[in-house]
Amino acid sequence: MSKLEPAEITESIFEDIRVFFDSRTKIEGFAAALLSKKIETIPDERHKEIARAWLLTIKNDEKGFIEAYESFCRRLQLVDFNEFHIFSTMFRYLGRNTDSHSLINEGIEKVVSVKLLEAAAANSIINLSIDDFQTHFQSLKKMNKLDIFEQHQQKIAAKEYDILKGFVANNYATEEQLRFIGNIVFKLADEYTFSLRANRINFNYEQDWLSITYFTQQDFSSETIYEMNEKIIDELILNDLDLLPIVIQFRRINNMDNFTSKEEQQVKNVD
Repeated sequence: MSKLEPAEITESIFEDIRVFFDSRTKIEGFAAALLSKKIETIPDERHKEIARAWLLTIKNDEKGFIEAYESFCRRLQLVDFNEFHIFSTMFRYLGRNTDSHSLINEGIEKVVSVKLLEAAAANSIINLSIDDFQTHFQSLKKMNKLDIFEQHQQKIAAKEYDILKGFVANNYATEEQLRFIGNIVFKLADEYTFSLRANRINFNYEQDWLSITYFTQQDFSSETIYEMNEKIIDELILNDLDLLPIVIQFRRINNMDNFTSKEEQQVKNVD
């Protein structure tokens, strides 16, 4: 058997990680120990540290991941758009949605990247932020990269932006109210470590109300989903937003293939 090249070793290890990432299966015991041993053979220091962080992520070791992330930032620093995107994906995987969102925005400030702008545009729809989406859209337009909105997920995001914009234009709610609701959702999702990977926005033209559904692939119980939906209602009432013609809910589904951007590509795309 021929000896694998360093790049092939790295690729093989990230493929192993991807299996657990895609299935959201927690890695434990012998499998975790074996993967950890393999990671130590990665010759490139940056790739090795990223792989270590991924291992902690798929182990659901939030504390360990935060320590690894902070160590990476201190010693190596985030310099590449893929690194911002990769660590953002890890944060989101662990249900730290606000941190994930913030890291993408930080990356945009430091690195010119279509990939980060695309992620930021998707995040702005999840966060119900019309002005942020418009900002990212204009940035992509200046870069002559609006063709990404012909892709399936981006086309949906653009359509949902139009729905939100029309909702505001017809005085059903203000941009500030929608953003506030988005922040409530992020706060609640962080509290439950609920990974906000996608939402769907529709407008019922016959009855004049907006439907916003947040999806997750995580194995939350029906009782937990019900509890979270009750908390959304409580927060809307507490902040005098309950009379707006908006229905918001969390929903658990088994297959996210038709709902998410291709985050899984970030597991292996570290070059």
